[in-house]
Amino acid sequence: KKEDKEARLRRKLVNNELNPIADAILSLVLLSVTPFIWMFAAIHDKLMFKFLNKTYIYNVSWEDPRMDHRVFNLTDKDHVITIASAGCNALDYIIEGSMVTAVDFNLCQIALTELKKVAIIQLEFEAFFEIFSKSNMELLKEVYPTKLRPLLSKPSAEFWDEGVNTIKSFMYSGTSGNMSYVLFRVLFPIFGLGFIRNELEKGTTSETLQKMVSNNSYSIRAIAWLM
Repeated sequence: KKEDKEARLRRKLVNNELNPIADAILSLVLLSVTPFIWMFAAIHDKLMFKFLNKTYIYNVSWEDPRMDHRVFNLTDKDHVITIASAGCNALDYIIEGSMVTAVDFNLCQIALTELKKVAIIQLEFEAFFEIFSKSNMELLKEVYPTKLRPLLSKPSAEFWDEGVNTIKSFMYSGTSGNMSYVLFRVLFPIFGLGFIRNELEKGTTSETLQKMVSNNSYSIRAIAWLM
């Protein structure tokens, strides 16, 4: 079977089969942009520190905890210390019976994790799903004062006393949620990819969606480079 262009390039990269001249040119290019990369990293760090303890960055955890379960084989004798992030994976480890300690440099991530933990304890599944998956903020405002706030720590309660009134959608909250909004609601339509969100909402199968996306590979690459 004839090897396609991308597979051939991937093989050459993995096996270090690139032309020495191409290697030298690539090295010079990387060396020339290093100062700009350093400047970007410095600006990025300053921006991140501005958000710390003012809002959370991650509204959901992107990693798949099922991969961790296969490796860890957690039991009730284990104690996991993990970054809190959005709390999804930290809470998922408890399903296996282990003790979990969630830590985070950003106290707002702890507040989000704690809210989810208390909601799991206090609410029925349907109510929890309505709030965190469907962003039913009115329901959150209704149950927060009596069912959730009393079980929160003082710092988390102080964060959510304001947050329940200012956050309009969990899916688009936090800096990563804001970026998702820009990606799905602004950039995708501009690059002719608005159909992706529509197809996801319709429940289109992954196979069909993959075929549709593959027909717009150049737009996908452009957005990936931009982001």
